[in-house]
Amino acid sequence: MESAAALRPGPSGTADHPAHPRDGNSRRWFVLMARACVRAHHPSVGPFRKSTHWSLPALVAAAWLGLLAIINLSLGDDPIRSIVPYAVPVAWVACRTLALGFVLAGLAALSAVMGGAIPGPASESLLAEGLFAYFKLSLVAHAAWLVSNMVRRARRSSLLKN
Repeated sequence: MESAAALRPGPSGTADHPAHPRDGNSRRWFVLMARACVRAHHPSVGPFRKSTHWSLPALVAAAWLGLLAIINLSLGDDPIRSIVPYAVPVAWVACRTLALGFVLAGLAALSAVMGGAIPGPASESLLAEGLFAYFKLSLVAHAAWLVSNMVRRARRSSLLKN
């Protein structure tokens, strides 16, 4: 009499068809399936990834914010008070990673405080001005992330239609 594995169509235990739990090796099957799922979604997994999809933009954005703080300190009484130079690196990084966008929003608010752009000439509350700047920059990060996701989905759907 033939075994159940021999009666099933297709090879069992190969790279294309891993051993099924009915073959008596269920732990191996679950491990192979988990590895296949991880590879399908994340080609490089672990703390030492080859992909630097967010680390280089984060370093460039942090350098941008540090440079803004230095420029503001060198300008003395007339620092850059516009939110746009602080929002550009936040939005650039938030397009890739929202959490890092929020971190950079905090760094941008600290950069504005250290550079003397916050508080404004009419206010005395450093905490309220700093939190309001963080709120505005967080909104920029969230908006950039939403727009980038909409663009990615539109690209995917247009690729699927063709």
